Amino acid sequence: MTTPLLEVIRHAYPQATITYVAGTYSKVVPEHHPAVNTVIDSGTVGIPGRYSFYDYMKLANVLRRHHFDLAFVLDRSPMLTLLPWLAGVPRRVGPDSLGRGFSLTDRVPVSASPTQLQHQATIYLDLARSIGLPINNPRMCFEPTQEERSDVVGALSEAATQSGGLCVNPFAPLGQGEANITQHEPSDAVGADLSCPASQRSEAERVSILRPTEHDDLVGPQFIAPVGQGEAYTIHTRVAVFPGGGSNPGMELTAKRWPLERYRELVRRLVREFDAEVLLIGGPEDIDLNQCLLEGLDVPVGTITNLAGKTTIGQLAAHLEQCALFIGNDSSPMHLAAAVGIPVIAIFGPTSPQEYGPYPLDDPKHIAIWHHPTGQPCFFLGKMQTCTACTCMQSVTVDEVWDAVRLFLPAQLPETQ
Repeated sequence: MTTPLLEVIRHAYPQATITYVAGTYSKVVPEHHPAVNTVIDSGTVGIPGRYSFYDYMKLANVLRRHHFDLAFVLDRSPMLTLLPWLAGVPRRVGPDSLGRGFSLTDRVPVSASPTQLQHQATIYLDLARSIGLPINNPRMCFEPTQEERSDVVGALSEAATQSGGLCVNPFAPLGQGEANITQHEPSDAVGADLSCPASQRSEAERVSILRPTEHDDLVGPQFIAPVGQGEAYTIHTRVAVFPGGGSNPGMELTAKRWPLERYRELVRRLVREFDAEVLLIGGPEDIDLNQCLLEGLDVPVGTITNLAGKTTIGQLAAHLEQCALFIGNDSSPMHLAAAVGIPVIAIFGPTSPQEYGPYPLDDPKHIAIWHHPTGQPCFFLGKMQTCTACTCMQSVTVDEVWDAVRLFLPAQLPETQ
């Protein structure tokens, strides 16, 4: 969720060389952002228990050799906040949470209270505001390469040919429309260092839902498959579903996952009632989970594709560009879907959409569903708090998610000769 800040920095410093320092796990994000000139791989530095003092000082020396003039420090760890100081960067802007920004020249206050939640993207944008940079509605951004897009189009065309179909409307843009917002929560994100040289409910169990109006044209790319020789073609809307999440370097939080049996019912409805083509996405760690979802699911052959472990992040983004909708838990793929500009339905539990929801929260293509018995997240300040009533994920029903789906997908798909 650092990419809106990148847009702001590039607009403020159009001639600057922007270097993004990120770990091996997350460097794919700046590598796919048009504002970034150079990416420095920091390896595992920043992941507790995964790096040595030698690794830390080696990175500091690498940064020192670049002679940066300005650094935006996006991680709140005092060890990472200290790196630009060790690298000799004269101006260092970053969040000051619980006094951990002591080595910064520009310390931007960040709330440490679960009753005053701030979206991660907003926290990063506040850094730019603090030094007077203009903020003009920046958005999330992830741009797949042409090669990654070609790989996906080729794979989809091959799959369509094997099933007797035809892939159409590659990377069709989504329409624009006005929004009727019935509930909007005020505004994580990958921690990184970025340097630029000079050359809910307010009450308990709040649900944050943004509803598009009937004027919004939100149906994205579709898949055409013939139903018989000389007969009309059936148009299939492609939907990405991600039942996984909560697994990152240095942290396991599978409590963020909506029950698998509810995803199974949701997928069944997508296929049966909307004739959708469903892409089950995820990494290698999600292969078994997705396969478990498929077990006992009675749908026509070829309507569901398990992509878990079969794509790079860039290829996954290109697949998402081909989808009319993403449905999933609070996760990196959810933010990736928002970054490529498709409608998103995000299901929240221990985390709060006020902090981690699809950004921007007031986008009519973004819906975040959250029921929490206390109205405050169990996961806060990077840690899972003690939970005495673990009902938040169970409280989100299939019907509730289905109502959100119906806001985005057409009631009846057209046919073409």
